[in-house]
Amino acid sequence: MATPREQQVDSADRLNVGRIDHIVLAYRDRESLDRVRSQFSTLLGVDDWEELGEIAEVRLHIWISWRAGLELICPTSEGSFIDEHLATHGEGFFSMVFGVADLQSAMTRVTHHGGDAIALLATPPKGALRRYAVTREAVVGEIGGIHVLLGEFSLRTSEDT
Repeated sequence: MATPREQQVDSADRLNVGRIDHIVLAYRDRESLDRVRSQFSTLLGVDDWEELGEIAEVRLHIWISWRAGLELICPTSEGSFIDEHLATHGEGFFSMVFGVADLQSAMTRVTHHGGDAIALLATPPKGALRRYAVTREAVVGEIGGIHVLLGEFSLRTSEDT
């Protein structure tokens, strides 16, 4: 009989609906971001980094490991929304992205219960994400002392290529 661990699908293929999808870690500059990415690779064996590069709309440079559930970001110019966070909290943990099946429904739920959910307008450049056809996120704000985003992610199918 298979153990629960053996029954799990590859974490890179899960959509993580109803659970933490990934965490976002923020760094001041490319040098810090690249140093930390190298440390995760060397010390923890994270080897599936996907560089999204600079997302101009939000003035961030992004690396992500879907399997490890890590997103590393740094500002690409002054005045990005992340600068205030870095000034107040320093480098490291920025937010948790909670997986949802349908972003619009999840945002409606948050609003219905008195919260605010604001969809992020920026999306990765076309073709930037090899595995995913849909990557939508919305900022919820602070819950339990943690900055929270909602994330809807769906894998590419043969029809998406």
